[in-house]
Amino acid sequence: MGKIKLFAAAVVMACLPGLVLAQGAQVAFGNTQQDRSLPVEVTSDNLNVNQNDNTAIFTGNVVIAQGAQVAFGDTQQDRSLPVEVTSDNLNVNQNDNTAIFTGNVVIAQGEMRLAAPRVLVVYLADQTGIERLEATGGVTLVSGEDAAEAARADYNISTGMIELRGDVLLVQGQSAITGETMLVDTGAGTARVQGRVKTVLQPGGDDQ
Repeated sequence: MGKIKLFAAAVVMACLPGLVLAQGAQVAFGNTQQDRSLPVEVTSDNLNVNQNDNTAIFTGNVVIAQGAQVAFGDTQQDRSLPVEVTSDNLNVNQNDNTAIFTGNVVIAQGEMRLAAPRVLVVYLADQTGIERLEATGGVTLVSGEDAAEAARADYNISTGMIELRGDVLLVQGQSAITGETMLVDTGAGTARVQGRVKTVLQPGGDDQ
């Protein structure tokens, strides 16, 4: 009702004799002056990040607030590099071309490291390589300065796609991003976070 009353008042004033209306007046907005050096916090349903051109697109119930702290990075990886798996225990099933690694499992490929209590490895039908990895029990994905945590992670070796699900937390330095799922394209260096995404973007410094 406040907006409707203000509009009606403007119409009445325009009809008064001798009244001159000017466009371009300055009015106050907010109770305090905003410090533009504060970090910008963005909350949304979905997030698409492209590290190649340093852009991010937030969609779905986007809310932008200034006055907190956080951010995130990416994972770039050559998926043609060999995959090395180490663990405390190994069970191999030749019938379905699978192997289960348990106990301090660490998967290494180039600079990328994936750690979890349990990892199911599915081999190609001709047993010439690994088709995909399924890590469960709480996983940690590290590449360069980036570190991500989630309840589980599925890594498709042939496509280079890693899907993290369940309470996703991606950290780089003192910055972080949270969401329900995260899809990482290791070859393209892009990440997609979905499910009540929350991150904080630090504003750039002022030009002197």
